[in-house]
Amino acid sequence: MIYITTGTTFYSFISLEKVANYLSQYCNIFYQSNSKTNILNKNIMLASELSFDKHVETIKEADFVITHAGPGNIYLCEKFAKAYTVIPRRSHLNEHIDNHQVYFYLSLKQNPKIKYNHYSEQLKKIIMR
Repeated sequence: MIYITTGTTFYSFISLEKVANYLSQYCNIFYQSNSKTNILNKNIMLASELSFDKHVETIKEADFVITHAGPGNIYLCEKFAKAYTVIPRRSHLNEHIDNHQVYFYLSLKQNPKIKYNHYSEQLKKIIMR
């Protein structure tokens, strides 16, 4: 299962919805979002708010995590050694009020200890099961 988490903001995240809809052709998705979504696919389980404990449990159970550029989610993925990738919200797509997530994402790419960008092959394996 791929866990996609968009955080707690009410802004829509259309670019991540497109990723979820595409990936759902190949595997089961658990999609957490506090905003209204256009996801209607049967392979996508939707949840709005999760308790912190349920959120942590879902990260632990996931084969792969796709997250917005939230430091808390990135920390949890690193802590539990989960394969993950980061997709930042972008203001020009009305996904947030500014590009702070883009700037944080770019700073992550400078840190060799952060492993999020090394898992594209693992994601392909999960999708192709």
